[in-house]
This record gives sequence, structure tokens and C-alpha cells, in this order.
Amino acid sequence: MTRSTNPGSTWAYAPLRSSRPRGGYAAGLNVEAITQRSRLLIVDAVVGPPNEDPQSKFLDLMMLVTAGGRERTEPEWRALLAEGRFRLERITSATPANHVIEAVPD
Repeated sequence: MTRSTNPGSTWAYAPLRSSRPRGGYAAGLNVEAITQRSRLLIVDAVVGPPNEDPQSKFLDLMMLVTAGGRERTEPEWRALLAEGRFRLERITSATPANHVIEAVPD
């Protein structure tokens, strides 16, 4: 866990892992640092709907073949965040391959 050294800042960074049982991404976070005003920001790919966004589908396939993993759709992100007691608030496209996924404590 890395914490901000600035006294006016309240951010904390934790490596995020989705392989932890029952807890999803939030399992790696320091819950003491999370308040109702906190925001969880995740930069990752979001696979688009069928017949749209072929680049995200290609990345999903590459992830499956090279790393044994896969990219997630918006409903899958919602479910994963809900496991960690977060609610997906918005997804913003940052680059063609990455999105900023913003979640708030539920």
C-alpha cells in the first residue's frame, strides 16, 4: 500500500487483484482510508457491446491467449465492484484501449 505524503491529500494506492476470492478488487484496499466521499479509479479496458469496438475484442482475445485472462464488459465490472461494496458511477474512455472506471463506496 502506498499512501500520499501530502497531509491535505487522502489518496491511497493498492495493487488491485481480481483473483482474490469473495472481495474482488476492493479486497486489496485499505478500508480505513475509504470514506463515503472516496472515489476508486481503475484504468483498464472495458469490452464494448457485440458488433462494436473491435479493438477491445482483439485485446480480450490477446489477454486470453497470452496471459490466460480476459477483459471485462460493463456489467462484469459492475458485478465485480459490487462484490467489493462499490458502485460503478461512470466509465470514461481515456485511450482507444483504456478506460477510467470510477466507483464509489456503496
